[in-house]
Order: sequence, then structure tokens, then C-alpha cells
Amino acid sequence: MSRLNSSLLVKRALKSHFGRSRWGLVLLLWFILLILAFSGCAKESVGLINWERLGGGLEKVEVNSLVFSQSEGSLYVGTNQRGIWCYDGTKWAKLGDELDDATVFFLIEGGRGIPLYAGAGERGVWRYKNGGWEDTSCPDDSYTLALNVGQSRLYSGSNREVWMLEGETWRSLGELPVMRIYRLYFWEPQDMLLAGTDDGLWAYAGQIWIRYGETLKGKKVKSLTGDGDSMYIYAGTEHDGIWYGHGQDWRRVTEKTFTSSALCLYYDQVRGILFAGTEYGVWVYDGNEWVDSSGRIKELDITAIAFDGEDMSLYVGAFQDHGVWRGDTSGLTEIFAEQAEKKH
Repeated sequence: MSRLNSSLLVKRALKSHFGRSRWGLVLLLWFILLILAFSGCAKESVGLINWERLGGGLEKVEVNSLVFSQSEGSLYVGTNQRGIWCYDGTKWAKLGDELDDATVFFLIEGGRGIPLYAGAGERGVWRYKNGGWEDTSCPDDSYTLALNVGQSRLYSGSNREVWMLEGETWRSLGELPVMRIYRLYFWEPQDMLLAGTDDGLWAYAGQIWIRYGETLKGKKVKSLTGDGDSMYIYAGTEHDGIWYGHGQDWRRVTEKTFTSSALCLYYDQVRGILFAGTEYGVWVYDGNEWVDSSGRIKELDITAIAFDGEDMSLYVGAFQDHGVWRGDTSGLTEIFAEQAEKKH
């Protein structure tokens, strides 16, 4: 029902009951304002990106990790004790049942005949091969993974120690002087393995781990991503902004502090857009400022993020059984251009 029709119905009802008295007109105006306000609230804002939940049986799952395979056109989802699933654009299919009782903290594409690796906490590291999951016999728990594609090396992080799988053999790269490793990231342009921890960012220097940026010391670095072929890394922290830089040169993406925790990041190097999954939905950096693109998912903790470069779909996974969502980002470049033109 439109606002106009709602107002007319209320007006007719009040006239029949109150006639044309002064109090009748006061109540008439009050009811009209109430109807208009309710109509405005009932229309849900979709924000900068229009989000839709991917149903088909996975509406009520807690998502820890997402991977979009561009070569297969498929989305892989790691969940909390609901197994690992694949979405082909129309329907969901579960990948085996070996990890149904596990918390899958991290997924990563494998390459060279191994489409997927899974970091499953106390269950270690598993790989999906020939239609089933097999244990790689990692000596430690696994909460985050990284891959050196060129040298076929897989890295796994437990709470404090990093392990490397080369061929069929795991070996330790040593413990870090921290309490928690949040994220591993292999930075291909610099051929460097990085670790985001509860005490800043660290880099593996052959035999030892060294602090990578004094500016980030003491900060909880929870997410990492690169910006393609350039010299910069983005580091998302807990309530202390999103930073970019390399070596000892680090600065915030914007001077205005990004107050939400950046739990996951994705950089679209084609358009130069940075996406941040936070405890309050998804934010987008347009090159000048952070823009809230959450809309329907504003109240959700976004724990995982993946991107389809073909149709510009952004996939996000949420905490506390809120499932997987897809947002169309194809119009962002035009929207940002229009906003910039209006400001000038």
C-alpha cells in the first residue's frame, strides 16, 4: 500500500469518527505522520550494494572461510561443523563427509591437481583430491593457510608455530614470539611469507621470523591482502584501522580511523577497490574514503570474503549461523565517479 493511499484511508476513518472537531484534526495529523514514518522504516535500505542470501539449504550455517575458483566458476564454503560445500551458481553440493564434525577455519585453492586445502583446527590440514578428503598428517593444529604456487609449498599456522608442506613432508618454520597467529599470507611479488598476529606483522626471513613494521607493533593484525603487482600490503586490525605499506613504512588507508575490526579483506586490482568485511557488515574504500555498503547485512559479523571477477559478485560469509550472501558490485565504479563529481 502506498503512503498516499494509507493517508487517505486514515483520513476518511477519522472524519467519520471525529467529524470536523479540533481534536479530530489533531488526531488526524498525528495518525498521518505515524503512517508516513512507519512506511519509511518498513522500506529496507539496500546500501551501496544490493545483497541477497544464498539459500538452498545453507541459510543457517556459520561460515569461517570462502574461496571462489575462477577457473571452475564455483564457490567453496568452510563451515563450523557443517562440512565443506560447493556452490555452482544454482545449487549447493557437499564435498564429502570426512570433515562434517570439524570446524573448518580456512580454505585455499591448491593447484596442480589439488583443487582445495582445508585448515581444520585440531583436525589438521586436509586436501580434496579425486572426489574425497585426505589427511596430510600435519603435526599441529591448523587455523590459517597460505600457498606459494610457484614452488608448490603450502603453509599452515597454528596458534604460534608455522609449518610448511613440500611434497608429502611437513617441516616447522619455527615459533613466533606471539600468543596467536591470525592470518598467513604469501606475498608473491616479494616472494615473502607474512604472518598477521596479536602483536603486529611478521615476515619469514629464511631461518627466522622478523618484525615487519614497527608501526604495527602491538596491533592485532587479523587480515592481510596484496594489491596486485605493486609494493604494498593491506593489513586489517582489530579496532585500529586498516593499514597499507611495506618494510618499515606503514600508514593508515585514511587519516580517519576505521573503528571496526577488519576480519577479512579483498582488493580488486582491476578497479582499485578495497573491500573490508567487518563486525558491522562490508565497507568499501573508493580511493578517497570508506563507504558503508552493508545495507541488509549491516548487523552481521563478516568472517570471510571472496570475489568473482567475471560478473563482479562479492561473496561474504557471516558468523552465528547467518550463512552466505552475494552482492553485485558491477556498478561501483560509476557510483563512485558520480559521487566524486557531486563533491566537486
